[in-house]
Amino acid sequence: MELEWKEAMATGVKEIDEAHKVLIIWINRLSVEMRSNNGRQEIINGLDFLEKYAALHFSHEENCMLQLQCPSFRANKNAHAEFLEFFARMRKNIEVNGPTVKAVLEIKSVMGDWLKNHIMKIDMGLAKCVKQNNMPAVVVEEETE
Repeated sequence: MELEWKEAMATGVKEIDEAHKVLIIWINRLSVEMRSNNGRQEIINGLDFLEKYAALHFSHEENCMLQLQCPSFRANKNAHAEFLEFFARMRKNIEVNGPTVKAVLEIKSVMGDWLKNHIMKIDMGLAKCVKQNNMPAVVVEEETE
């Protein structure tokens, strides 16, 4: 079963919600590629995109929470780090062993469940902060280095 975006997942930050939709689309796409037994390089390319996109998204989301002083900031940051560690392990596994049935099922299950549960639990802390600050459809500016 594919992951599906639901309005109940909305955080109130347009860019974050759009990024979550993109992550869902790419996790579903990766799952299809792996089940279709597409070539290892095609799957690794999908993993590369997901890893880079997730890292950028996580950074932006953490910045939003920090700026809004969300109490769930630390839990969010820790959850993101755990996800990226899992992702790195799975990517290495696929590079070495190829897209095995076990890897396909684990990626679909863990990534899908993690994203859905993460959005519905931890990211809802961002939604609360947005509401508490009376900020409709927030657009949080990125810090420049």
